[in-house]
Amino acid sequence: MTREQFQQELQRIRDSRTRDNRGCGVVSLVTTLLEQVVGEIFVDAIKVLPETHAQISILATGGFGRRELHPHSDVDVVLLFGRQLQATDEEFLKAFLHPLWDLGLTVGHHVLQSGQYRFDPRNLELATALLDIRPVEGNRELAARFRIEELPRILSQFKKDMLRLLVAKHGERHKQFNDTIYQLEPDIKEAPGGLRDFHTARWIGRILFGHESLAQFAAHGLIAEDELKQILDAQDFLLALRNDLHFLTGRNRNILSHEHQAEIAMALQYPGDASEAVETLMKDYFLRAKRIYGLCESMIRHAFPPARRISRSFKSNAWSTTAVERGALAFPDEETITQHPANMLKLFYRSAKYQIPISEKALNQVKQHLNLIDDNVRESSEMRDLFFKLLRQQKGVYDGLFLMHDIGLLGRIIPEFDKIRCHVIQDFFHKYTVDEHSLLTIKNLEDLYHAKKPREQRFGGLLKSLAKPELVLLTMLLHDVGKADPGNHCRNSIHDFEAIAKRMHLAEEDVETVRFLIQHHIEMSNTFQRRDVTDESVVKRFADFIGTQDNLRMLCLVTYADIKAVSPEALTPWKEDVLWQLYVETDAELTRVFADQRWDTHQDAALARDVAGLLVKTDDSTVARIEAFLDGFPRRYLQYTPKPKIVEHFKLAEKIRSPEDLTFKMNRSRSTYELTFVARDRPFLFAKLTGVLSYFGMNILRGQAFANRQGLILDIIQFEDRLQTFKLNKSEIENFRVTLQKVLTGELSLTELLRRRESSILFHRKAKGTIATYVNFDDQSSEKYSIMEIVTRDRYGLLSTIAKVIAQNECNIDVALISTEGQRAIDVFYLTQNQKRLRPAVQQQLASTMKEALDQIAA
Repeated sequence: MTREQFQQELQRIRDSRTRDNRGCGVVSLVTTLLEQVVGEIFVDAIKVLPETHAQISILATGGFGRRELHPHSDVDVVLLFGRQLQATDEEFLKAFLHPLWDLGLTVGHHVLQSGQYRFDPRNLELATALLDIRPVEGNRELAARFRIEELPRILSQFKKDMLRLLVAKHGERHKQFNDTIYQLEPDIKEAPGGLRDFHTARWIGRILFGHESLAQFAAHGLIAEDELKQILDAQDFLLALRNDLHFLTGRNRNILSHEHQAEIAMALQYPGDASEAVETLMKDYFLRAKRIYGLCESMIRHAFPPARRISRSFKSNAWSTTAVERGALAFPDEETITQHPANMLKLFYRSAKYQIPISEKALNQVKQHLNLIDDNVRESSEMRDLFFKLLRQQKGVYDGLFLMHDIGLLGRIIPEFDKIRCHVIQDFFHKYTVDEHSLLTIKNLEDLYHAKKPREQRFGGLLKSLAKPELVLLTMLLHDVGKADPGNHCRNSIHDFEAIAKRMHLAEEDVETVRFLIQHHIEMSNTFQRRDVTDESVVKRFADFIGTQDNLRMLCLVTYADIKAVSPEALTPWKEDVLWQLYVETDAELTRVFADQRWDTHQDAALARDVAGLLVKTDDSTVARIEAFLDGFPRRYLQYTPKPKIVEHFKLAEKIRSPEDLTFKMNRSRSTYELTFVARDRPFLFAKLTGVLSYFGMNILRGQAFANRQGLILDIIQFEDRLQTFKLNKSEIENFRVTLQKVLTGELSLTELLRRRESSILFHRKAKGTIATYVNFDDQSSEKYSIMEIVTRDRYGLLSTIAKVIAQNECNIDVALISTEGQRAIDVFYLTQNQKRLRPAVQQQLASTMKEALDQIAA
């Protein structure tokens, strides 16, 4: 079969799909096609060997072995030899593998000699491959002997080792996805609840019990008959999604991205507009992924049941409503629930408090009696008190709430939360569904109780200092429940919370606290990301808004937990530091530590002497040179820059001898760099500097520009090196310096450089969206600057374009705050013209030209 013929066969399979036959039926057809291909190639390849040497069996494994081969999956085979390998076998391997590669297939192959396999814990891939083997071509007797005699011996001998490694690998994989099903762009194969979880459950069943199919699982009571149908339906749905992704992309791509969600939802004929269709598709995915996830977790518990001994000194026999059976919490009898439904919540509270897992039987009993949680039970003081007792625990709260949500108990207690179950927000920024995002905020707060890193311990100290930390956790649980309804989600969430507070009979003081936190839960985030926290007027305005230190502590924790739950990358170390800086400065303002500090001439002179004292070599002119360097820098630079940093900046400035000179220094902290750049002022300096950084693939976070009276420019730019270009290639830093020098002198065209990078095959173009450009000026937040806020679609070289337009309008950038939310860029610039705020006419002209320039590059 030629490559063209093979592609035609795949296209035929693609065209044969229907709405209801896109999963198991399609993978079966692809598998049959590959069996034909492998069979034909084997018949030709075996001819290179003498007949006496033809003791070879081709065993399909992986998806090929399970008859679940997707259009562009790897084709995995085991070549089993019934004799010792000989030199001529290399010719056979070439004759067999090369034609497969020529067809464009990715082939994973293992060569085994019968009777010689030894379990290797470093090669779990081969061990699991053997669990899925089935003969495709060659010596059938040899294959049967391996399956019937050797494989059972291997499984019996290495059962514990294989299970331990398999579950460990499973845990590592889940950690890559933050241990959650609810990814807004899930990996259909590898994410929790994905196909790999399905495979893992089957492998555990095979190793542990010898069962090879889910039907055998059901026959032996591992799953119920109705669960069997649901799980098989879930598997078929995920197989269909992966097939569609392979056909759409033409390769082995398994991430259900936003753009592909829309295409697949349309192909599956989901009703409603594009947004509604995608939301329904994703809800269908999450519900099915949850079933597969549940199957896998259940099989893991069979492999490693809860410890039978409880390492706590308490007498559980004193309890009348719960009992410890075989290391897990259970109900003494059914009447414990039916006569007193609040005991269902007590089960989870005790599980968290005493760190005892809940038995499968108890979970099933709760699921069967959810209807007993009615309005009377919800409004009882016992339910309220138990719920807040759970929230006050320092461990197990997230696990308890997650499990309660999973089985439906949380939604019965707080029906408003159930509205956001699997709710999808298509903003290309949030990584999780709304309900999972809300639960992850609880996890982020809970983790602070046990923080070991100093960066996290500072926030943990705030949490431990609160008199009622449970109010912050309640806020996080409910802060986004309003997203299920149209309109302003903060107002909707407050409306829902007030209904909950009335039902729970909360104290009015607590109601006011939670209402304030929900209403303003994004205020601190907007302030530290879109305003300069070293600007005294910004801090004072925020302190006036926040009012009290308790409000500040709680809102800081809300902000930390909320951003961190957006995605694993959302709260970068740099953002974390700026959030903490805003907390510290606001706390100082509230306690009047700094009052209204100003720098006078005497203090400036003392500063110059202090800086000189930190230099190793000084002379009679050192203080005067430092004073000349500092002369004209804004007071916020002098107030907020540590003296050792000023020394570093002064040393750089000393290297500038001519108008063409430039110098810089880079300091790295994890993946974030701080670039300190010094040069004489010249047109479009900031635009060219940021443009060259973009050319080298850097993601700019924040920029500050200072100028003294001698015309010396000090730019400080924080950026992320996501591709680790500078870390892995030290020579690139020098290349950056040379390129920047040539761009500044006009020897190289920045426009041409950026165009060349965009045309590179290695360039990753950002997806286009429909985000309109918005330019606005704020003259209220700062007494010294006009603040320009730009919201537009993120794109390559955006900051350089913006800086160029600002320079063309003869305005100066003092501070640039760069923020990106998915495809949306939110950039804020503190601007002056002739050291004054911009006049209204200048603002209007700048806004007009800026919008025109950004719309032009977006076209």
